[in-house]
Amino acid sequence: MKNVEDEQMDRTRTAFHPKDFLNKEQTAEHFSVSKRTLERWVESGEFPSPFKIGGFCYWHLPALTQWGIARFMDENSALANRMSSVSSIENPFAVPCSESLTKVEERRQRMSKRAIGSKDFSPVTVTRRIKNTPMLQN
Repeated sequence: MKNVEDEQMDRTRTAFHPKDFLNKEQTAEHFSVSKRTLERWVESGEFPSPFKIGGFCYWHLPALTQWGIARFMDENSALANRMSSVSSIENPFAVPCSESLTKVEERRQRMSKRAIGSKDFSPVTVTRRIKNTPMLQN
């Protein structure tokens, strides 16, 4: 039977799991940027500050996820306006974006028009060399 202290310890262990933290290299890879770009973001205050432990920097993954969502919403204000009526913005991709769908449809139509059009190819000749036979020259 667990007491109150054991339950609190269990919650503490799950709240700060080592897998929830990324070092500088992992964080840069997560956002597909260089380590130097990540350093510039931190210096400018544009990016969440890391936890510094023993000369190493670590970022909490859920905080990075929230920052990424906020940045996405800032860059895509039209989508943010549509989503303002949604109660939770944990997954910004859950709401279909009609603009994106129309772009996809336009691209499909262009690709199908290209496929339907005639394509001219130059004739191809295949030359095979038989073992131990010198190639014939014209």
